Amino acid sequence: MDRRDFLLLLQDINLEKFGLHNFIEHLDLAKFELPDESIVQTLKELRDISQRDYERVKEIVSMLNEAFNQDLEPGKSEPITAFNSKRRFTVGNMINRSSTL
Repeated sequence: MDRRDFLLLLQDINLEKFGLHNFIEHLDLAKFELPDESIVQTLKELRDISQRDYERVKEIVSMLNEAFNQDLEPGKSEPITAFNSKRRFTVGNMINRSSTL
């Protein structure tokens, strides 16, 4: 797996973590809105499962970040070559052009 794919994987896992966090918050809010005790009990169970999943995803993200930081050598960089150095029209070009007219 190259560095780009690894970073994309980290982004996907972080999005999953964020989604789980929001889901847990919504479950907490729903527990207070619903009067039926059987539904509230089901929500509590679902929240506990989601909380365990959230904690596990946090551990995975932490492990992956550590692995990434260990592989990264300080001061080492790879130059990025331009795809096309041909000049193109941009908003800045148009503004500069209109101010000289």
